[in-house]
Amino acid sequence: MNINVAIICLFIPLILLFPLFKSATPNFHIRYGLIAALSGIFALVPIVIAQFLTGKIIKVHNLSSLLFSALIVNGVVEEGAKMLCMAMIPNKKQEAPAFLACAVIAGFTVGSVESVIYMIHSGSMDWQIPRLLSAVLIHTFCAGLGALFVRFCRHKKPKIPAVFFAVVLHGLYDFFTGIGFPFKYFAIVTILFAALEVHTWYVRMCRLEHPERYLDDAPTF
Repeated sequence: MNINVAIICLFIPLILLFPLFKSATPNFHIRYGLIAALSGIFALVPIVIAQFLTGKIIKVHNLSSLLFSALIVNGVVEEGAKMLCMAMIPNKKQEAPAFLACAVIAGFTVGSVESVIYMIHSGSMDWQIPRLLSAVLIHTFCAGLGALFVRFCRHKKPKIPAVFFAVVLHGLYDFFTGIGFPFKYFAIVTILFAALEVHTWYVRMCRLEHPERYLDDAPTF
């Protein structure tokens, strides 16, 4: 694939997210979305450094080492870096929908920039569009889980399963794509599961912040 085609396929949707969220999400501010995009770029700095260092330490020679590497590098390191940078996104002045929208922008930015950097660094232009877009999607949904975990923590009600799923699902995604056909199709399952988890924890966040909207159905946290 030509690098210019890849950039268009990745960054045009990112740009379109801004007017989409502005029109569809209450209390979403373009400037907060830009801050979120910058936080995604900043997250790449520790991610690239950690990938370089762990690449020297962790040697992949079988399936178990591939799984371990995917969980540590792509799961713990990448999702940890993204969650730390989520602190840059304004929280108090935003409702949960706008905050999650910013997290989506941050995750989309990380996935897009990382994919382009990888293509340039590896010198490989034969990545297929579905592979690129799936990488962006897993980054986006896992960033959403990380952001919701951060928001729960600010309510002093940390939800460990949210960050656990972000780490494990991202790691499993890279594990399955690393194995190749036919197991790479299991990566699609991890993306769908991550999307489901984002919805689940987002609803719980809304119930926590606005229990009156859910009447007697609101759970006790």
